[in-house]
Amino acid sequence: MRTVNECDYCGTQAYLGFTCWRCDGFFCKDHRLPEAHDCPYKNMRKDVIPIIKQYPPVGQQGTATKRESCSKQDGRRTVSSQEKISRPEFNDEERMTPTPGKPITLHLGTSMFMFLVFIVLDVIALMYSGPIAFIPLGVHVVFLPRLISSMRGDSPSTGPVPEGAKSLFRAYMIYLSIYFITKIVVSFLVLDFITAVVFILIGVRMAFMFWQMRVVMRMLDEQPGD
Repeated sequence: MRTVNECDYCGTQAYLGFTCWRCDGFFCKDHRLPEAHDCPYKNMRKDVIPIIKQYPPVGQQGTATKRESCSKQDGRRTVSSQEKISRPEFNDEERMTPTPGKPITLHLGTSMFMFLVFIVLDVIALMYSGPIAFIPLGVHVVFLPRLISSMRGDSPSTGPVPEGAKSLFRAYMIYLSIYFITKIVVSFLVLDFITAVVFILIGVRMAFMFWQMRVVMRMLDEQPGD
């Protein structure tokens, strides 16, 4: 068991050690660099690491090897094969092996609650915005049934990202994109600038989330099949 201030790589007591910003491990001065402690994220781009940490592939594990040269003569303890540290291994230059049966899923319960909140707000907007507020409600009427149908539809589970998950993701993205654009335009038409700004900010955040999910799905799609 690792004690406080003990190097994750060689076990040396490192009272003034270093924390790796890539893997969050704690290391002595000799192993503070990613190359020195076989960091699982050492070959990844800086902009990709936060995405991988946020959406880690299920079942992806590797072993960060330790050097057998660590011995008592130079102040370090000898490392046995049983004491090797197991960490997730990610590498932009190597393809990851997928685990079947664990597709990417959206938080559907949270999504439906969000759509319900939007619908309630649109109904309330009818009281002070007039008939023009029916336009955002029309988006719900057209796209919400299609989204629910995509949620209930059966799809083959072969591959890291099943076609059903891709179809659901596309329906989710199109639905929100059209609704946000419609809501922003209608808010400007009725001079409700506060609502327009709020939906613009939320839309920017949603666009960033969609981009992150597309990156992960593309990485999984590029994996070789069994």
